Amino acid sequence: MYGTSTQNLNETVSIEAGGTRVVDFEWRCSLQNGQYILSAGVAKVLASEAKFTVLHLLQSAYAFTAHTDCQFMGNFNMDSTAIVYPQDNEALCVSQK
Repeated sequence: MYGTSTQNLNETVSIEAGGTRVVDFEWRCSLQNGQYILSAGVAKVLASEAKFTVLHLLQSAYAFTAHTDCQFMGNFNMDSTAIVYPQDNEALCVSQK
């Protein structure tokens, strides 16, 4: 449904073999009520290539439940708004005869 990386966020992370790094990702949860699963991975990106190589992938690493009072359709709240114009505003309507 959604994915990001330090590369997408223009953050460079370097680490020596056998080393440890902690990286926090923050996001505003706009999900519909329900249970979701988070997966995580580590990849190597070579400057000379436009692709990356997955070094480690942890599928279904963490399960969490989203709660919201906001009513919307779908899995993700796009923060949609609606503008309702008066019925007598004919300038908004274009009809072809």
